[in-house]
Amino acid sequence: RTFWYTLNKPGRFMPADTIEHKEKKYKIYLRLDTNISRLPSYVDKPSFVVSESTEEDDKENYEWQAEVELIPIEFVLDDGLVRKWFKKAFTKNGKRLTAKQRKYLKNVLEVRKRILTYKCPVEYIIKKLKSQDHTNIFKLLNTAGTDLTTFDLLNAQLSNVHLNLRELWNNATKEYNMFELFHLDPLQVLKVLLLIRQTKNEDENPTCTQKDLNNLHKIYKIFDFYLDYQSDKNECVEFRQQFKEDWKEACRYTSKALEIIQRDFGACQKKYIPYTPMIVTLAAIEHWRKDYDQRFQGRMKEKIKQWYWGAIFRQAYEAGTDNVINHHYKSLMEWLKPGERRNVPSEIRFKMCKKDIEKAVDDIESSGDARYKAILCLPLVNNATDIYSYEFLSKNLHDHHIFPKKSKEVRNGEIEEYEINNIINRMLITDKTNQSIKNKSPYEYLDEKCCTRANLKNHFLFKEIVAEKLSYRQFCKARKKRILNRLYSLINY
Repeated sequence: RTFWYTLNKPGRFMPADTIEHKEKKYKIYLRLDTNISRLPSYVDKPSFVVSESTEEDDKENYEWQAEVELIPIEFVLDDGLVRKWFKKAFTKNGKRLTAKQRKYLKNVLEVRKRILTYKCPVEYIIKKLKSQDHTNIFKLLNTAGTDLTTFDLLNAQLSNVHLNLRELWNNATKEYNMFELFHLDPLQVLKVLLLIRQTKNEDENPTCTQKDLNNLHKIYKIFDFYLDYQSDKNECVEFRQQFKEDWKEACRYTSKALEIIQRDFGACQKKYIPYTPMIVTLAAIEHWRKDYDQRFQGRMKEKIKQWYWGAIFRQAYEAGTDNVINHHYKSLMEWLKPGERRNVPSEIRFKMCKKDIEKAVDDIESSGDARYKAILCLPLVNNATDIYSYEFLSKNLHDHHIFPKKSKEVRNGEIEEYEINNIINRMLITDKTNQSIKNKSPYEYLDEKCCTRANLKNHFLFKEIVAEKLSYRQFCKARKKRILNRLYSLINY
């Protein structure tokens, strides 16, 4: 990803958006003090590139970037963009670059030169070699050298039995538009496939860890990829049939899980999904419950909702996500099973009182927090529309400060700037509405002409903001109460 952002320089001076990694937002920068000439000769990795945890607004905060001495990586390969960034960051009000800053400019241009003149070695493999030899070479190069993805390695292994995993994935992205919409990682489909296959095998503890992916052949209990694959043609045929059947089901229910996350939980884009590993758990449990009578499905659905919101606010997927998926999948199968009244298994017992929920909300410190994303998307659970256009909130969205950072209340000192980023002061609107509102306070843009009572209610807003001109803290207190009540009803069904 670092190389992608480096090589895909923008056509004009426009900072790239932040990227999401392990549920947090990052922007990739180059350190200005990087001196290529002082790097050891054996260094060919981008060790001079650093990731900086950031807020979305920081991408255009050139004063901050100059202060911490970081230039956005997407500008580095273009001489003109580099110089324009230095001008914006260091030479406001007619100032000239200092000696130190000129040295930094030279450093960046040297990095640019090193990248543009870098030579990449290419090895040719003889076409006449057997496919098994190709696989062995591929595996050796990418385990002893620079790692490729697990998906690439599996694709190479499966080619021995005439299964093209890459082709299966490309066809799936064409058939299920949700995969493209949410930029789904194909490994998530493979993890769903593992859980489905083991459930069919009646394994007591279905798992989808990295080890399981690496040993996919053992799940099917047919043959070993690392033995001579031509030893038993019938086994190869049987494996291909089972794998394709499981793949088809995994794709179908992964797509269904994404539809549920979008429709029932409000996460309309990937960046708003609180925890992406929950896609695997949800897809697998949706497949598991498909054969039960329709009269049980309503209750199952409500329990799944309770699990979803509870897992987010208990931060269940913060670490060890593969093991969490395994435990939650097994526990959900136990809890959802029709029949006698069942206690909630300890692994998914997420009941929270209002005081606990309030503490969880107060602990949110960044927009990368799963709880932040869940609250931001709460209005969409009720199909909330944009407060101006009444369009359904699904694309081209902006995470908007209800009281903007540059509103009069902030400029006049009534609100401290650090308070303004509170999740209670955020809502999703369209980019078009954001351009209309700009730096207006809610006293100006929340009026009778553009906001119906029903739509304000969906956004946890109210007419009193304008009618009584509530202070910022009064507004936060009132809106927070509404949000907490909603969360309590979702977590404690």
